[in-house]
Amino acid sequence: MIRRQAARCACAIATVLSSAALATPASLKAARLVPAGADAALLLDSAEALAGPRAFFVETGKLAPIAGADEIARLLRRTVGHDALAPTAEESQRLGLSGKGPRALVVWGHALGATLPVASLSAARAALDRWLAEVGSPQTAKLAPGVPGKLAGRGQHLRAGAIARVAGVDRLLFASGPEAQRLAAGLAQVGRKRRPLSGKPDIAAEVKRAAGPAVLYLHGEPPLRAAVLSLTGTSALLALDGIVLPLASEPLLAGPPASEAACEGAPLVCARAGLGAAGRQLVFTLAQRWALLALPKARADFLLPLAARFAKALEGPVALRSPLPDLASGSADPIFALPFTLSGLARGFSLEPRAALPAGVTKDASGFTIEAARALCLRAGSKVASLGDDCDAPVAPLLPADGETDSVASFDTPALSRAVSRLSPLSALGGSLAAGAYTAKLLAGRLLAASGPLTARARPAPGNPKAAWVELRWPLLH
Repeated sequence: MIRRQAARCACAIATVLSSAALATPASLKAARLVPAGADAALLLDSAEALAGPRAFFVETGKLAPIAGADEIARLLRRTVGHDALAPTAEESQRLGLSGKGPRALVVWGHALGATLPVASLSAARAALDRWLAEVGSPQTAKLAPGVPGKLAGRGQHLRAGAIARVAGVDRLLFASGPEAQRLAAGLAQVGRKRRPLSGKPDIAAEVKRAAGPAVLYLHGEPPLRAAVLSLTGTSALLALDGIVLPLASEPLLAGPPASEAACEGAPLVCARAGLGAAGRQLVFTLAQRWALLALPKARADFLLPLAARFAKALEGPVALRSPLPDLASGSADPIFALPFTLSGLARGFSLEPRAALPAGVTKDASGFTIEAARALCLRAGSKVASLGDDCDAPVAPLLPADGETDSVASFDTPALSRAVSRLSPLSALGGSLAAGAYTAKLLAGRLLAASGPLTARARPAPGNPKAAWVELRWPLLH
């Protein structure tokens, strides 16, 4: 008999262990609620999933109400119908929601929405009508063929909603924005007529591996596939940790970053990285986006082929520096608000133009100067090439870091706080940058003073060296 009891006990233990091993993580269950085409989604395992980040934003709210939990709650209630940051039991009961079970906030095109588990259908229907009535009279409508729902408002103030059975659970769906109807319909159809986010095998695998009750998914644009990041927090720290996937087979990171000497002089922003082929393509993509915004078409068309050759010639270590601008009299053009220099070790980079110089572009022995709100320079030395707006400085030496493998970046919040604290009401008369900086002092000066440097670290991801594992931190020092 003892043997039989022991055998039954062992069998029960094996069943429990095997069920635990096969259990689907809550974040992956939440990914089943999100259309695969979504631009971003915050996947939550329950109503309490954001308790850690809420603790952080409670503290920021004491220093700057505009960046606090109460302001975020107000924004969420307006856009997605409820306070996802920390819904109270009273609010959940009023909305007819269950505190348990996966849920998600979703961005898709020009709309923001939420999919939430329902505990009381009657309370959920009443809550949806109340929310829609804030912008107009709710109208029964077909959100898509076979998808009943309701609409109210129009344009930027359009709201849409429905109660639909998704993945075997009744769910309350909220959406707002110009494309709210499409988003609400997509949330209602996911798993039936629309493929879920969990239907992307590589994304599902990363979501399954992600730790914690809150997981952020971001859809990428070439050369990036996506990012899957765990969101955590305490009263003193907000953190994102996870993976960034490249679209193709080339790696994002490779080799050591630039040495610490690249960040000498305490710039406001400094990033040191060792780039792989996909990372170099990302450099060009960002330069392309910036040039098309910042320069007249003829000058942008001249710069972009050179920028493509510049990115292709990079050999790994690069550095991006942005010194603190003169807040009292800096550029009025927001695109040129921060001066910058991007430099990297390069091989075979030629500055020979393949077309005639357009108006506003000049060439000298060191490279090209392009007229803009602040002159832009493309320079090349024997081993280093640079693109930036410090046209008077020679191309600085750049060396790979000895013994370092992580790419790193920082934003010197304390330095910005000190600069902002020196501004006076008269400073705001110096232009749009000065006015914006003085407004930041009034609204968030105490928060800047309490914040430590914002930091990022990245390295080839374990098990997938073509991807990058990233760690982002925002600390509060006091």
